[in-house]
Amino acid sequence: MTGGHATVIKHNQHPKCLAYCFQTEWFNQSKRKLAIGTKVIDVSAKSLAKIEMPIPTLKEQAHIVSILDRFDALVNDLSSGLPAEIQARRQQYEHYRDRLLSFREAV
Repeated sequence: MTGGHATVIKHNQHPKCLAYCFQTEWFNQSKRKLAIGTKVIDVSAKSLAKIEMPIPTLKEQAHIVSILDRFDALVNDLSSGLPAEIQARRQQYEHYRDRLLSFREAV
């Protein structure tokens, strides 16, 4: 179901894991490939359904979320600290988020 540039996704996955996946550069690039329009860019629910995301087990998803949550807390707790340290932690967080959520074929 969509409307107002929003999509409701029914799933049986860890919600925070999906939220983190949707923040990755890989997902955004995949979504951009399906976008239509010039002034108002849109991606239909049918098009979104074409994006295949290899998802690990719920146990592994929970583990990934716990790691990313710790990085997120670290980044936000540093917001009163040194700007260079904050930037470094954000880059580290994005790097590990993207690495943890870039699933290759299972071996």
